[in-house]
Amino acid sequence: MFQPADIVGEKLTPETDDSIFALAENLVYEGESEDSFYLDAIELLRGLISRDSPYPAALNLMGKMRLEGLGVEKDNKMSVELFQQAHNLGNVSATHNLALCYRDGCGVEQNFDQAIELFKSAAERGTMKSAWELGTLFDPDHYLHNSNLEKAKHWYKIAAVGGKYHAQVVGGYYQAQYDLADILNAEKEYFDAYYFATLATRNKMVTKEENKEAAELRTRIYINDYQQNGPESELSKAMDKSIIEEMHKRIVLPGAQISNVPLDLVGFTLG
Repeated sequence: MFQPADIVGEKLTPETDDSIFALAENLVYEGESEDSFYLDAIELLRGLISRDSPYPAALNLMGKMRLEGLGVEKDNKMSVELFQQAHNLGNVSATHNLALCYRDGCGVEQNFDQAIELFKSAAERGTMKSAWELGTLFDPDHYLHNSNLEKAKHWYKIAAVGGKYHAQVVGGYYQAQYDLADILNAEKEYFDAYYFATLATRNKMVTKEENKEAAELRTRIYINDYQQNGPESELSKAMDKSIIEEMHKRIVLPGAQISNVPLDLVGFTLG
């Protein structure tokens, strides 16, 4: 029979539920997609869920494996059942995953209202991706059901700044920062748009290419503001000239006509 000690020696002694789950999770995500690793993970997970008090995170991970067919036959309905059990036991990741299933009609009848309630529950417990997903459900550029741009902006903002519900949440969700900046730019709310685009350029949880994409959006926002409102706009007055040259070197917007924009008004620092 497979034992955790076969792989990690004494690192997980004594074998607690947390340590066994950590090993199973590692086998799933760091196992280089090898079936033998998935099977070992499943054995560990089954030990955590086949008892009177199942381990919630194990139910959630098993649900994801069923959903993606990792080492087991793909079964969307069973995934929903596993996510539901874990959600009932308070696992916030399962709440988010269950919301995705209701939104997409995956393993369950599509129900946007149920998805909204579940995403809201997860967002209120600090899951910023859930807040962003909630925003998309109200964003007419993503879904037409319950389209409400003000609600979309509300949830994007919560995700973008790291959440209003939990002070311990550090940093915001990149896609929410970018989407909100894009919406505010279209609404000609340039100062706020520039602020959220700046957050996205500084987000350390994404790739440099994504940071660059946000920087290009930020440049477009500034150009739009300057061309419409001139050097006396709120945004122009807020610029920090100390980082101008560095920004000018790093931000290149292909095809942008910026010859009429003063180079000492292209930077911005968030205090």
